[in-house]
Amino acid sequence: ARLLAPDDEGIIEDLVHAQLQAGKWGDAERNISLLLKKPENAKRRDLKILHAKALTNTGRPVEARTIYQELLSSDDGKSDIDSWIGLANTSFMVNDMRTVRKAATRVISIEPDSHEGYLLYSMYHRQLGDYQSALASINNALQRSPMDPGMHAFRAMILSDLSRQGEAIVSAQRAVELEPGNPRYARMLSEIQRGTFASVPTE
Repeated sequence: ARLLAPDDEGIIEDLVHAQLQAGKWGDAERNISLLLKKPENAKRRDLKILHAKALTNTGRPVEARTIYQELLSSDDGKSDIDSWIGLANTSFMVNDMRTVRKAATRVISIEPDSHEGYLLYSMYHRQLGDYQSALASINNALQRSPMDPGMHAFRAMILSDLSRQGEAIVSAQRAVELEPGNPRYARMLSEIQRGTFASVPTE
């Protein structure tokens, strides 16, 4: 469809969403850049957020962070939870932990019933080596989203940090149960069981 109608913006946007879902981040980034160059799209927040996500996943967190900061600086962006989460994640990638904490606080104030802010706090505390606070925050996150395998896996990592291997195994097993086709969770479980798991900070 793109070849037949190269100037059809609707088709390009459909292609972008397909590329993002397929993990073709570089291709999506190039197409979003083309869309944003058009004057009528210059102020579209949705495209800018997609652009920042694509940049983040192509290893360009500094550029993505700049976009999130721009979006949040406007009056209508103060409660843009997607941009606050994006700012926290990109700030984590460049080790700006002060901004991670600020963004996590803002996310919780906007959506206190969401797991996102508590997960960000857990990442923040773990990066600083405060594993007890990291565990408390990930437990709060799991209360709000108990079926998220990634958060159970992250909890297993924190428990491993605390040398609570038995509980870490239970959390890793839960991640495997919820997403049995994910090899990372299966490998984590096996390594914790063997006592060879090397717990390191993750994005």
